[in-house]
Amino acid sequence: MTRQGLSRRLMLKRTALVLGGISGSAILAACGGSQPPPKPAESSKPAAEAAKPAAPAAAAQPTAAPAAPAAAAKPTEAPAAAAKPAAGTQVVTVRDHDWIQGTPGQPNDWYDKFIGDWEKANPTIKIEREWFPRAEMHAKELALAATGQIGDTVRIDVAPKVSELQLKKVVHDLDSLWKDDKEWVDKDQKQFWTGNIRTYTREGKVWGLPVVGHPGNVQYYINRTMIEKAGLKVPPADGNWTYEDLMTISKGLTKSEGGRTTVFGYLPGLSDTTANEYIVGMLRAFGGDLFDADGKKSLLNTPESIQALKVIADLYKAGVCYPWAADIQAQRPGLFQGQKVAIMTMTSAAAASWPDQIAKLPEKFEMEVIPNPLGTTGKHATQVSSDGKGVSATTKNPAQAWTVLSRVFTSRQHGIERFSNGLGSPGSRNDVWDSDEFRQRAPKLQNIAKYLVLPPSPEMPAWHHPANGRFAEHEPILLNEFIKVTLGQLDVEKYAQDVNKQIQEILDKPLV
Repeated sequence: MTRQGLSRRLMLKRTALVLGGISGSAILAACGGSQPPPKPAESSKPAAEAAKPAAPAAAAQPTAAPAAPAAAAKPTEAPAAAAKPAAGTQVVTVRDHDWIQGTPGQPNDWYDKFIGDWEKANPTIKIEREWFPRAEMHAKELALAATGQIGDTVRIDVAPKVSELQLKKVVHDLDSLWKDDKEWVDKDQKQFWTGNIRTYTREGKVWGLPVVGHPGNVQYYINRTMIEKAGLKVPPADGNWTYEDLMTISKGLTKSEGGRTTVFGYLPGLSDTTANEYIVGMLRAFGGDLFDADGKKSLLNTPESIQALKVIADLYKAGVCYPWAADIQAQRPGLFQGQKVAIMTMTSAAAASWPDQIAKLPEKFEMEVIPNPLGTTGKHATQVSSDGKGVSATTKNPAQAWTVLSRVFTSRQHGIERFSNGLGSPGSRNDVWDSDEFRQRAPKLQNIAKYLVLPPSPEMPAWHHPANGRFAEHEPILLNEFIKVTLGQLDVEKYAQDVNKQIQEILDKPLV
């Protein structure tokens, strides 16, 4: 098997054999029911990190307060010469399951180089990439696990799905793997955000680590040039503005011509694949939430949550929000860069590529990224978001799988370089967001780093999700019913009561 992983033909052949061995109903059962389309992939670009393969490491409390970030590695350091395994040393292959990112096997593919450089420095481990389209990955991982063919390391599509993978015995607890890895515990563990690690924690153990992360879909991309030209007040860098300010600015930026709106003031963070991240950020701004911390109770119908939902509904009712569209996620770059929308709620990923794209436009403008407005809590609401990776419960190579997870895919350098190469959000670590490399590559995210992410900012709460592992079941209801609110077809109170009842019914179901 080549380092680049399976060829397309071999990968499809293996997948066909796996799926052909189980009936459609078995696959569905393995998936815990139908899956909604997954959210768009997060991106970040990492650099090769020559770390020694370590033995599994010593357990530490995942909720420990982050320590001061480690000093940034020099990006200009020459790579170390390729090491050779000692005579008689066995080379172990770690099969890695993930979604397809970049262009594996093609010239200049970033992951080929990143993984290749790491393998040269760590010649006793080879990484075999078995990557699938993201929309299919979660179901395929479940099917492969059900037939005993899952890889050694597995991608967790979005953090809340870790419960389903843990309950179905797909992933291994990480505490027992890191308990003897003093180097990682002393240096790396404390860099991960406490709230994010809490999302991956069940039954007192950690079952995955975040590959990338951000404070949630609560980051406001604004067209500073358009706001200034309209004579409106630009929201401050520290995010000391309100939803009333958002409404005022959005109204002032919305333009019509010939009976139709040509420029919209605001595009909320709803996408055609998810409502959770954006809605939870809004709910928390007003003291509400979607799930309680235990994942057993829906909070959508509380007075605080309803107040937040009304704020979103009022923005749509005022005609300042770009209307719902089935392909709204794909339209976002064009709408913002084409100055058809002046303010947009997004995650961190766009901050890597959008400034460069805007600089090439015929009509350039200045973009800023600022924290979300303040709701009734008077604090910036966050929902630390991530997708992650874990070690397979059935791996025959737990020590090597842990090394690949901890030294490659969740490493500091991976978190910086994957983002820098346009593959998604930055790494979910303080020493990523507080590094000179990251500041140089993402100057537009410095307001987010300063006021939402890094100490002394308040700790970002975990991404709450159903304790019974049924996260995937709530998303279609939450999104599809809220679309009716945006179109004026459904009242906020009725939405909150009806959807709360449906979500609670999901929470009351048995474990997946």
